[in-house]
Amino acid sequence: MVHEWAHYRYGVFDEYGSKDDSRFPLTYCHGDKVKLNACSSRITFTARKTNGGNCTKIDTKCRFIDGCEVTPIQPTRNPAESSIMFMPYLANVSQFCDDNDGPNFHNPFAPNKQNHLCKQQSTWKVISSNADFQELPSPDLSKSIRVTFEEAQQTEDLAPRVVLVLDVSGSMNDNRRLEFLQESATRYIGDIKDGSRRLAIVTFSYDSRVVHTLMPVNVNTRDGFLNAINKLRAYGATCIGCGLESALKVRLHFASCADSFTYGHIEEEEVMIKHLNMADEMNFTIEGVKPLSQAATADHNLEKLATSTRGKAFAFRDLNNLVEKLESAFVSSTTTQHDPVSRAHTVRPRKSSRRYSRRSSTWTADVGNATVVRVTQNIPRTGTIEARLTDPSGQPCQQCKSTPNGNEVVISLPSPAMVGTWTLHVESSSSRNVEVSISVKSQASKTNDEPIRVSCEMSGLLVDRPDGAVIYAVVTKGTKVVLDASVFATVYRPKKLNEPHTVTIPLYDNGQDPDIKANDGTYSGYFVQFTGKGRYAVTAHVSQQKTTRLAEPPSGSGSFFSTALFSASTEGTTAALELQSEYPISDFEMVDSTGQATNATGEEAVDPFERVASGGSFQVTTDLEQKQVPPGDIRDLTVIEVRPGVNNSMVVELTWTWPGAHLTLGNVSGVEIRASRKFGELSSAFDEQANVTAADVVQGNLDPLPPWLQAHRQPCTCPASCSTLRSDGASVWSGYLAARVVNADGLYSKTSNIVQVFHVSSPVTTTAATTTVATTTTKVTTTVATKTTASTTQKAMTTTVPSLTDVTRARTGVSTWVWILIGCLVAAALVVTLMALAVKMNPSKRKIYRLFVRKPRQRLQDSA
Repeated sequence: MVHEWAHYRYGVFDEYGSKDDSRFPLTYCHGDKVKLNACSSRITFTARKTNGGNCTKIDTKCRFIDGCEVTPIQPTRNPAESSIMFMPYLANVSQFCDDNDGPNFHNPFAPNKQNHLCKQQSTWKVISSNADFQELPSPDLSKSIRVTFEEAQQTEDLAPRVVLVLDVSGSMNDNRRLEFLQESATRYIGDIKDGSRRLAIVTFSYDSRVVHTLMPVNVNTRDGFLNAINKLRAYGATCIGCGLESALKVRLHFASCADSFTYGHIEEEEVMIKHLNMADEMNFTIEGVKPLSQAATADHNLEKLATSTRGKAFAFRDLNNLVEKLESAFVSSTTTQHDPVSRAHTVRPRKSSRRYSRRSSTWTADVGNATVVRVTQNIPRTGTIEARLTDPSGQPCQQCKSTPNGNEVVISLPSPAMVGTWTLHVESSSSRNVEVSISVKSQASKTNDEPIRVSCEMSGLLVDRPDGAVIYAVVTKGTKVVLDASVFATVYRPKKLNEPHTVTIPLYDNGQDPDIKANDGTYSGYFVQFTGKGRYAVTAHVSQQKTTRLAEPPSGSGSFFSTALFSASTEGTTAALELQSEYPISDFEMVDSTGQATNATGEEAVDPFERVASGGSFQVTTDLEQKQVPPGDIRDLTVIEVRPGVNNSMVVELTWTWPGAHLTLGNVSGVEIRASRKFGELSSAFDEQANVTAADVVQGNLDPLPPWLQAHRQPCTCPASCSTLRSDGASVWSGYLAARVVNADGLYSKTSNIVQVFHVSSPVTTTAATTTVATTTTKVTTTVATKTTASTTQKAMTTTVPSLTDVTRARTGVSTWVWILIGCLVAAALVVTLMALAVKMNPSKRKIYRLFVRKPRQRLQDSA
């Protein structure tokens, strides 16, 4: 529970890796060691084959090859207490990793999600910086605290409840707003599956009124709801709070909790909202429909209300495909079982007096029941339209039923519809351009076969900073996720001079910022093309491409390892092993992992499909523009290799992926790489550290590449400040590197992740030259010139190059003669000294004679 609470309340991430995850692996290499991807260095581990043998091979990314099971072991003596974000299930683990030197010290170099997304900060540093922990009083440990709470449970299997709160004030008569609202509500109610929803309708103008009480929608009650919608008339002032208050009373009248309140409002002027404190008591979904041209001055109370109640806001232009968008918003707000696909097209004029257009849509095998194509003129009385369909074989659909109804044509297809690409042909009798809306709806072909669904949301409904607008699109099929689909979002912006209203944002599921996890079915992207204050509308578009596939969703949060791996009994089975928290790389054979196939278990191909989902709207509350958006951060800086260079230098080979000039958009202008001997100084004083310039580049250049295109691999020399000389003459290179980028507007990114560099060169010795001599005997042929008295002749001679042993023996002989010479010199110096002393004493000849002659003679006499 603490693990999950830390995720959702304080925004920290897991500190473990996964077996098949290249970004967050189970093991990694640091220096010359293979380590477990964990926060605590006190957790030991083993790597064993499934048959019980030792694992002896790792790939180039320091991951154990297939067939090896990595088992972390919690030692019984002095067990680790951290980290909750790594091993939440172990009884002794009760702490988060922190920045204090001690048993819970955070490992900033482990390639886990916490370090990647939180800039290598410890979990406790992130948690303790939250407002929950600021200015806390000293705890009273003697006080016993009893916690009580209420648990709400649904006692009956009842259909979800929906309350439509509709605006019928006088301004709804302008620009056919009430007509649009009635049409979209009618479509929504008509498409509700029998018994799947309980519905109530509330209207408001200067006061509020319940026009239809809460009851299930089915064949017997549907007409009553439709009649209530058709009888709506616009009059009076606008009191949104009155309508919300009545909706709350409808909720309180019934015992179970309300699922959603949908508020439909189309208004230009400022509106009155009262009793906003009721937002704490209900879950709203707000549809604030306003002209975007006036959104810059619009009040953002609607977004505040939707945010505080975990709802959703929508904003559309009047007359711009409004009926389909309103209906799509109703569906998205109340999470019905339908999967609408809505698009607006303009029929271009041809040279003839008629107007003609052709559009295609693809049906997959998972949908095809109750398929309806609806073509509607957005502006009535602009001529008549005709519509027909051709099936995937190219033949006209003979079994399709076409029903003209005023300004629209409804075509019903036979169930199930043929799988493939259908083509819609639309003709208009008008001599002018005619704007039509095309809506395609289809239900699942089988009750047990879920269709592919798309939901789109914003990270927040009120944006006041450059990185505050993140678009998410979740693509699923039942319990599975859809991977590698083509996903993009269109954003409709407030109008600015020489700027288009609509921009397109690609969304990716690759784990790169702002995406959190790769291949989880959630596609993400930053919106940065701001045009100032106002409301922005978002729509996600998803389609199939060749590599699109279905897969099981990744494992959830908690821990990659099962509880059994950490049990006390596990240590007994590995008692014979020498448990360590890290192992030398030299203990393993490194194999190339380039050609290894990825784990595709459970993946399956996907038929062609198209989906569109509304993401609602968000409001920018400050004067933001694209040029104010800074570059993205480098988050994958990596040291590939460290090797000696020329002139006693050290070459460090780095790799990274380039971010965008404005988060993920455009090319940056340059990069700064700096080095320091202290880890913390690169974060606190980056500008003051040693710079790696273009002159330090060994090969290639530092020219930026397009964002997220490919990894940039760059060898460069390490600054000399990272080198120290040992007493034995060896150079120790130790330090840290980080980078940041800059864009054309002079804005810098945040500092990248920090990497470590460590290398020790060979010590300097007096016999180092002997290591350069060949150890084998080699015969070489040389030509020697020999002079004679008569002539000069040349003869070939075979010269033997001595081996290392011969050279050593020869050098030993030379050393002996040198010592003999030194001894002779010392002896000569001694003789000269003695003679000098003798001369100084001035001895007589008789004494000298006695010294050298008499004693030998005496010895001869004695011997006789």
